[in-house]
Formats: sequence, structure tokens, C-alpha cells
Amino acid sequence: MNITDKIEEIRRAPEYIRLRWVWGLTASCMLVVILLWMILIKSQASSFSQGLGSGNSNLSAEFDQQKKSIKDATGQIKSTLDKATQQGASSATNESANNPTDSGEGFVPNVNQ
Repeated sequence: MNITDKIEEIRRAPEYIRLRWVWGLTASCMLVVILLWMILIKSQASSFSQGLGSGNSNLSAEFDQQKKSIKDATGQIKSTLDKATQQGASSATNESANNPTDSGEGFVPNVNQ
């Protein structure tokens, strides 16, 4: 019996038999796909761990260097923002002290137009 005869036999079968074939073949194909996927993930994980342990300690050192660089940059940004905030607050108090319109004192409009 070849494959075309088996397909014709399944086509002539009642619908519930055809549905059994569909679900059985679908489950079988999914099982094969999942097994291949698991094998691939295991092989990639083992090659990755071997690569880190054998000679790629340079990669770990590079990550540590990047981590320090990011911490330095965030510290610089924080100090810059703190200075800007302090300067903004002090200049705002100086302007309000020097500007009589803000304090409500002595505003005289120019009426000679």
C-alpha cells in the first residue's frame, strides 16, 4: 500500500475518522517540532556556557566596564541637575528681589506717549 492509496482510504472514511487522523498527525508534527526546539535550545545553552567559561572572560570584563561607565554618567547627570536647580532657585530669588513689579511695589506705567 502506498501513500496515495492511504490518502484515498482516509478520504472515503467517515468524518469522525478523518478528524482522528487530522488531530493525530497534528499532535505528531507538534511533538517533532517541540523536540527539535528543545534540542536546539539545549545545544545553544551549552555552547553559550562553554564560550563564557573557556575564553570569553573578556566579555564579562567589558560588561563590568560598561556598568561602571553608566554609573559614572548617571552620577554626572545628577550633579549637573542639582547645580542647575540650585542656580535656578538662587537666580529666581535674586530677580524677585531686584524687580519691583514682582513684589508689587512702585510700578509706574509710561503715560507720555
